[in-house]
Amino acid sequence: MISSLHSIRRHLRFPAVRKAFFVLSLFFVVLSTVGAGCSKDVTPPAGVKLLIWRSEDSEDDFADTIAAYIAQYPNVSITYKTLKKDEYEDALVSAWAKGEGPDIFSVPNMRLGKFKEFIAPMPQSVKITRPQTKKTLFGSKTVIDERTVTFIGASRLKDSYVDAVPKDVVFDDQVYGLPLSFDTLTLFYNYDLLARANIAVPPKTMQEFVNAVEAMVVLDKDRKVVQPAAALGTANNVPYFFDILGTIMMQTGATMATDRGQVTFSLEDANKQLPGALALNFYTAFSNPAVKPYTWDDTKPDALESFTAGNLGFYIGYYHDLPVIEQRAPNLNFSFTTFPQTNPDNPVTIASYPVETVFINSPQKEHAWNFIHFAASEEQNRKFTETTGRISARRALISELQRDPILGSYVQQALTAKTWYHGFDPDAAIEAFAEMVDTANQRTMPMEDIVNIGAQKVQLTIEKQ
Repeated sequence: MISSLHSIRRHLRFPAVRKAFFVLSLFFVVLSTVGAGCSKDVTPPAGVKLLIWRSEDSEDDFADTIAAYIAQYPNVSITYKTLKKDEYEDALVSAWAKGEGPDIFSVPNMRLGKFKEFIAPMPQSVKITRPQTKKTLFGSKTVIDERTVTFIGASRLKDSYVDAVPKDVVFDDQVYGLPLSFDTLTLFYNYDLLARANIAVPPKTMQEFVNAVEAMVVLDKDRKVVQPAAALGTANNVPYFFDILGTIMMQTGATMATDRGQVTFSLEDANKQLPGALALNFYTAFSNPAVKPYTWDDTKPDALESFTAGNLGFYIGYYHDLPVIEQRAPNLNFSFTTFPQTNPDNPVTIASYPVETVFINSPQKEHAWNFIHFAASEEQNRKFTETTGRISARRALISELQRDPILGSYVQQALTAKTWYHGFDPDAAIEAFAEMVDTANQRTMPMEDIVNIGAQKVQLTIEKQ
């Protein structure tokens, strides 16, 4: 043994041998260090569990988005739950009262005011910690990556989204949600009933619509409607009467409300006209037996039911009604187009769409907002809308659809769609409009008085903050 050590020392006198010995020693040190790094336990960030509740779209529709997010954040697990629309809001409030419920939920844009107190505004940025597996020369090891994600701010929303979105989701310069889709009022029409009335193409203007209704409707000798042309003029059997009447008011020149402050649809316009009252008179004319556009009354079935049964020429709904109509009436000869305009040079329709947002008491607010921001990105939103057949609220994706032979002209509506704040109690606002319609149909009060009373009731839904 001693002689061996002397031998090594003797060889180390030569520089080349000493250098080789040093490199070899260093190699074993590095090898032992790498080996220790691979075997060392690296504590990953705690597992993050996100619960999503929605009343639209299935888990399959979100599968790709969820999978893509988890691929980037492997310490996150996501549970998706779809609830019935008529049970959704009560289920949310009930679950939160028990300390349960979702981290991420969606509400219609017009109902954000009702849920504002339950929402955590989107932060400017978040720090997200995630484990990453990195390859090394001798295998792989887990490292902890912390990244800062900066979100789109309120001032930049208009750059990416159509005008209606920032008007709906921004309160006091804070963003309270982001949309994954966008919808506007749609005119569905029955080809066969149009053909019987010798109408070659669907109406584009409101006057053309009135003319088509008068040509299509069939009345008996007592002026009872035998074959209705359109479902307008009532509240109880027209699913979107509130949105339709509001749109007609705006087309007539009414400003529905100031920026979440004052209800103004009952006021005079610059020409000393009362556009709100004129619009209510126009809307209820379709249910007035004494005037020519008469085509509908409150004894008729629900408008969508009538249309899918083939008994209605025109149905005013939303684009998301399309798969419902196709499912209920697979043999119906129908199509759809844009909502008729009073002034085609200044088109007006109304926007309706779900907004994704985060519960204020969620323990995972950072990851919840990060997921929404990720899902709403252009890449992921394109995949989602392709999967669901919906239309995006993102300007870039709408631009792509403008070249579509079917949807091209229709998606133009998204660019000019209007919206207005319905306050903390949107159901009360809808009820106020229903009372306006019902009272107008009784024809016992002047239209301007009816609209004034309705505006006062809607004002109450805005003043409680």
